[in-house]
Order: sequence, then structure tokens, then C-alpha cells
Amino acid sequence: MAPPSIYGEPKITHDTASGSVFLDVIVTGVIPAKTKWFFGDKELDKSETYVFSSKDEGGKRTLLRCEIKRYHLISIFFRHFFFKHL
Repeated sequence: MAPPSIYGEPKITHDTASGSVFLDVIVTGVIPAKTKWFFGDKELDKSETYVFSSKDEGGKRTLLRCEIKRYHLISIFFRHFFFKHL
């Protein structure tokens, strides 16, 4: 399997009705079950606040999504958020 890489630019969207923020990244060379999301150095666990999902985009690309429910400090949060594939 090829090493993981990001395809295009990650996208950040905010749903004002629900207050959720969505972090979307299209990647290649990953196994979604082995993907982990981090805030700074802290690994995030799936919870009522953090919802992780993935979707096959075809062409060996996978959409990884982290939904942060009811997040209000968006600008501070995004400076420290990233994912890792182990």
C-alpha cells in the first residue's frame, strides 16, 4: 500500500443551525479504522462531542470526517487540529 497522503485541501465547514463543525479531508493510502484525530497532542476519542466517519470517494480516495458537535471556539480549535494514520 502507498504511504498515506492528503488529496487536495482539507475543508472546514460550520453548520450554524446545529453548531457543529465538520473537518473533512480526502486521503489516499489509509485504512479508516486506523485513523486517529488529535487536538494538539491529545488524541480525541469518539464521543457525543466528536463523531468520526469515512466514505469511499472512488479512485482509491477516502473522505475522512470529524464532526465536532456544538463547538463555539472555532478559530482557536483549528490551529491545533490534525489527524494521524497509524
